[in-house]
Amino acid sequence: MAAVIRPSDTLTLVWDVTNSTAAERSVFFHINAARGFIRAMDSSATLADLDKQMAGIVNINSECNANWNGKTVNFFRESDKCGNTAEIADVVHHEYGHAINEFLYKKLSGARMRNGALSEATADILTNMLRDEPHIGIGFHKNAGDGTIRNADNTLKYPQNLVDEIHLDGQILTGAVWDMRKRIGLDASRRLTHFVKYGTPDGATAGAAFADYLLELLV
Repeated sequence: MAAVIRPSDTLTLVWDVTNSTAAERSVFFHINAARGFIRAMDSSATLADLDKQMAGIVNINSECNANWNGKTVNFFRESDKCGNTAEIADVVHHEYGHAINEFLYKKLSGARMRNGALSEATADILTNMLRDEPHIGIGFHKNAGDGTIRNADNTLKYPQNLVDEIHLDGQILTGAVWDMRKRIGLDASRRLTHFVKYGTPDGATAGAAFADYLLELLV
């Protein structure tokens, strides 16, 4: 039955185990948390695409991954090796971070971010800053400590720690940014790591992209 809800009305929606899965509730909550975090800092029309409805697809019949495909954020079911990626907050934030990158870069430059290591690093940095926590993917891997995928609290350096894998190479940048966070504080780091993207840093190689990010951060 349709109803009219006025601005002064209160509408309570019951969304629990009787009508939804934990994966659905988690993705809904954490995408909205990430959107609210960014829009509180940046309410400009440049990111108006974040105010549009976005589908979160959960319990996809595969394992140990999640992705943003340009239209939807997608999360894989639980398996013997990995947790349900829809139920891991930082994984949800990370994939939404790719959406933020794409919307912002396309609006400002007409093209998406091209460097894979920079793309993965900046998606990680979103959830690092949102949660004020350096670990990514806590609970992702089963039977492997806390299951963490990546850690921004590291001592990785360019170029000696490059391994030619974009998620791992991205940790060089996330490590530098986490060092910055520890030195200048959370609020300043949050603003810097968001608004640095308005300079659309990028590069054909990880080194060029990281250097461009640093220059834009200083600007």
